[in-house]
Amino acid sequence: MISRIGSYTFTSQNTSRLIKSQQELIDLQVQVATGKRSQDYKGISANSRQLINLENSVNNAEQNLAQNNRVDLDIKAYNAAIEALTDLAYEAKSLYNSSVGSGADPTDQVFDPRERAFDLLKEVEAQLNLKIDGDYLFGGGRTNAKPVTLPNDQATLSGEIGGAGQPYELNGTATAFVDTALNQTYYYDGDNIDLTYRASDDVELDFAMRANETAFQDLIGALSVMIDNPNAHPDPADAATVDFIESLLTNAISELGTQAQKLGFAANQLQKVNNELESFITFTQNEIEEIESIDPTEAVVRLQQSSLNLEISYQATARINQLSIANFI
Repeated sequence: MISRIGSYTFTSQNTSRLIKSQQELIDLQVQVATGKRSQDYKGISANSRQLINLENSVNNAEQNLAQNNRVDLDIKAYNAAIEALTDLAYEAKSLYNSSVGSGADPTDQVFDPRERAFDLLKEVEAQLNLKIDGDYLFGGGRTNAKPVTLPNDQATLSGEIGGAGQPYELNGTATAFVDTALNQTYYYDGDNIDLTYRASDDVELDFAMRANETAFQDLIGALSVMIDNPNAHPDPADAATVDFIESLLTNAISELGTQAQKLGFAANQLQKVNNELESFITFTQNEIEEIESIDPTEAVVRLQQSSLNLEISYQATARINQLSIANFI
């Protein structure tokens, strides 16, 4: 005997509405807990394409920024090396100027400046063999091998200077040095590739250096000749030698200054690009936040209202299910 008012259709519809209200309440609870409109793109399908594009843009910008920060490390390493090499060049110039005219016979001298010149040369070698994260900085495109190899003792170095085909040729006397530029980089084991770095779509940085560039050639050349000089304290009358070494050191210092300026310019360009990337990332993340996030106050109000509506629906359903024909007879 049918004792309730209603039908299967009504019951099914009412149950469906209850399930829908329950799901809405759950969704609102998740929104309030996370602050997000949805946990997947389906929940914000109207804006999903825009959101994906914005997220990809942020990822690309963050990767670019990370790479730029790595390059900034290289620039700082180059800059530190150039500062050190400049100090060495000034010390070499001071050493040579103070040694000229101090006496011709090294056996009569307590201090032999050629020994200090050799120490300076090995310090120059160490700076030019600088390595960052496993890569040599001064070898051009050949980053996996030491770019500079110099003799480990003064005798070997002197043996490599003064003969035909060597970096500096001594023609018979100590006063006739000839610069053979074609062989001047005998110490260099890198390549001649000029490396550049693209910091952004519109900015390409040119700051990498090779150990065979003029500044380093001149510094190594001057120190080599100072070490190979027959006299520890050159005669000031030996104008050819004195002028040759002083000219090399002056040129080296000038070229090192130019390299320092180039590094400073690259560092400023990179910082500008990084500032723009950081601003873009911040702006785009705000746009993403606008799409994904909800108003917390509004969400709490909706949650309370949804909870109240669901409670009322439960009560109404329970009341309806209690009704029977007997109540109306």
